[in-house]
Amino acid sequence: MKTQTRLSKLMLAFAAFLTLSSVMILSSCSKDDDDDDMDGANIQVIHSAEGTGRVELYLDNQKVNNSAVAYAQSSGYLRTTTGAKTAEIKLEGSTQVVSSTNVNFESGKNYTIYVTNSGTAASTVTTSDNTTKPTAGNAKVRFVNLSALLSNATIMLDNSLSLSGNLAFGSTTDYSVVSAGEHNFKATAASNANISTNKTFSVQDGKVYTIYLMGTTDLGLNIVTHK
Repeated sequence: MKTQTRLSKLMLAFAAFLTLSSVMILSSCSKDDDDDDMDGANIQVIHSAEGTGRVELYLDNQKVNNSAVAYAQSSGYLRTTTGAKTAEIKLEGSTQVVSSTNVNFESGKNYTIYVTNSGTAASTVTTSDNTTKPTAGNAKVRFVNLSALLSNATIMLDNSLSLSGNLAFGSTTDYSVVSAGEHNFKATAASNANISTNKTFSVQDGKVYTIYLMGTTDLGLNIVTHK
């Protein structure tokens, strides 16, 4: 009887040991997964350089994107390691550098490089993207002025709410929280009301967007979803 009791206790202790080991292994795996998610940064390219061919992104001379990016298109987020890097935008299949910039990639953060202007005058604007979700029923929207036609722009929401009164070329607004649904966005030259463009976009609940002004001869608005 004592032998059976001792054996039962040993079996219970062994079962407890196995359970504890499994929990520790699962915890370790989960931690590793979390670390992997933070051990790097995301970068995307948006092509808004009118008259410039399809482009590719190079970081420290290494091509990052698999497919070249056409005008008014985005590469989508691409994974990279952290640290300071030289980012070069090159014409597809060419060594010709359209524009370049330096970016210090921080762990867990998202970045966008906008290619703007055109031809040999192309330049870049780089932003850090806050992809934190807005409150329920809303979306987050910001603006980037990438059009030399509007050296300073006024941004209106639904022809009633001013989101920016004097957005300089190459500048970015803070994020604005807007209700989910369709909204009309209008950009007007601060110095000339006759130079303007507007477009209606549908923004979804919980999403984060950038609307950018583009064009050196043909002014327009485009939108990209960050998350």
